[in-house]
Amino acid sequence: MELLVESSIIENQKILSYEYGLPSYLQKDLDAYKKGLEENSSLLDCLWDELYGSINGAEIDDRAISSEHADYLKKSFYLMMIMNNSKFFCVFYILMPFLFQPLMALISLHM
Repeated sequence: MELLVESSIIENQKILSYEYGLPSYLQKDLDAYKKGLEENSSLLDCLWDELYGSINGAEIDDRAISSEHADYLKKSFYLMMIMNNSKFFCVFYILMPFLFQPLMALISLHM
């Protein structure tokens, strides 16, 4: 049980670290996207396109982030966009670290 808790803590820290220390252009687009989510912006699809392009640029062109890092950003924030209009969004966001791997497996099947 203790090993499971430690493993969960390490996974949560890894997930949180994926959202910091990014190239400035990617951080700017990520922050704009998060703000759009919070404000239920009508431009969320445009913000997603900007973020997706920045993730690809950071991964492929600049090699500033790994493929694993890029996949995390794409999958988790795309899922947030889908869940944004749901009543369960807040609960999901809180539980996301615990649900992350099974959900990402499901999303991978559909991307």
